[in-house]
Amino acid sequence: MIAFRCGQAEVSFSGAVPPADVAGRRAKRFKATWNIGAGFLGGGIRLSGEVLDLSTTGVLVRCSKDLEVGTTGRLGVDLGYDTIRVGAVVRRCIPKVGVAFEFTRMSPHDRELLRRLLMRLAASHQT
Repeated sequence: MIAFRCGQAEVSFSGAVPPADVAGRRAKRFKATWNIGAGFLGGGIRLSGEVLDLSTTGVLVRCSKDLEVGTTGRLGVDLGYDTIRVGAVVRRCIPKVGVAFEFTRMSPHDRELLRRLLMRLAASHQT
């Protein structure tokens, strides 16, 4: 299990990505406080958008396309200096907002990149 604390925010996760529980979310969400680009390729569809919020289990991306719930594919989150690349599945489409993805596969390298990004977002909420 990986755990870290930044100010009042604490984030932890293990090697397996737990399933999303919309009613009682298992992971704290962090709103993006700067422009973070994301792209998805799957189900014969390619889209790009902007990260609205992010957690250890998934991401909400503002985009102009709706995807069918259950669509699987590859999701990339652009960090500028590197890209988080994960397997993802569409869990919700929120009209006029975006698409919610749940992470399904993640390498140790990408998990570390995500951990660092979440630490930066947590720190930006403390200031």
